[in-house]
Amino acid sequence: MFKVDSENMTIYLTRGDTASIIFSAKDQDGNQFHPTTNDCLVFSVAKKYGDEPLIEIYNKMTGIEEDFWVINILPEHTENLNFGKYAFDVQLEMRDDSTGNLTAINTIIGKTDEISPQFILWGEVSQESE
Repeated sequence: MFKVDSENMTIYLTRGDTASIIFSAKDQDGNQFHPTTNDCLVFSVAKKYGDEPLIEIYNKMTGIEEDFWVINILPEHTENLNFGKYAFDVQLEMRDDSTGNLTAINTIIGKTDEISPQFILWGEVSQESE
């Protein structure tokens, strides 16, 4: 099972399942962000904020004709994790088009005073889940 509750910033996934999540970004003026081929989205999951990531998925833009990234969570990303609640964030790494040097890291989804995005890993009926 896979579900995204965008209002509460919560992702639900059955351990070992596959999921594809589409992300886009807006600039500081609220306009659609148009990524370049050097921009990379990083999806990270950790037990809690401040811990080392247990899952880190990078998606570099492969074509600039689309204004979104697809993050694919594969079975091997979650198969060794325990059931339960985790923290997640999504960052945009921006690089200079001519040099490829990192110029900025912007958090697109992350912890704020109002919300802490959660990644909840469930089990199937045949698995023991909390």
